[in-house]
Amino acid sequence: DARQAADDAVFLKQIVKAAARAAGFEASFMAKPYPSRTGSGLHIHASILDAAGRNIFDDGSAEGAPALRHAIAGLQALMPESMALFAPSINSYRRFEPDMFAPVNRRWGINNRSAGLRVPVGPSAARRVEHRASGADANPYFAAAAVLAGLHYGLERKLDPGPPATANVSREPDLALPFTLDDALKRLNDGITISDYLGEETVALYSETKRLEAQRFRKIVSAAE
Repeated sequence: DARQAADDAVFLKQIVKAAARAAGFEASFMAKPYPSRTGSGLHIHASILDAAGRNIFDDGSAEGAPALRHAIAGLQALMPESMALFAPSINSYRRFEPDMFAPVNRRWGINNRSAGLRVPVGPSAARRVEHRASGADANPYFAAAAVLAGLHYGLERKLDPGPPATANVSREPDLALPFTLDDALKRLNDGITISDYLGEETVALYSETKRLEAQRFRKIVSAAE
């Protein structure tokens, strides 16, 4: 239940913040609170069950069923125009650095944490894809909706994700991905697929909200300045 998972993510943040305050601390869900440390992600693990409750990504093999690869390819295809949903703030994009466990490309691999899309090892009945683009500051409802859109897009078109990455690919940035908020919002507005899934009005309101947030942020004079 994707909506229940998003609800749980929101409640978890509230619980963590309340527990931190009770202990005299403040909990942050920034994507990159410390420049020299690994950022904080909102990785989404997704599988799909059929009407009988069977995981369609599982065919008993180590690689998974063809449906898994089609779904991964759909996530690859929609990631460029969905980045503004996965990374919604200026700080979000500080997280995307080589060797910092944040994806800089749309590659996929079996248990490969340097790739943007990872198929974890484990029981075949639990075969799933881990979508690793979202930061901890992402809205879990929008992030989940974009992931579901990508899964559906790939399955409907039986897309091919290409061969899995087997080495460290975190130093290979994907030029198709936007790595600033301004570029990501442009890709979101210029794209047509996510708008088809989420609705043009939803995308327009989201984009304008994020544009105004960034505009206000840029008016703040920092201590470094």
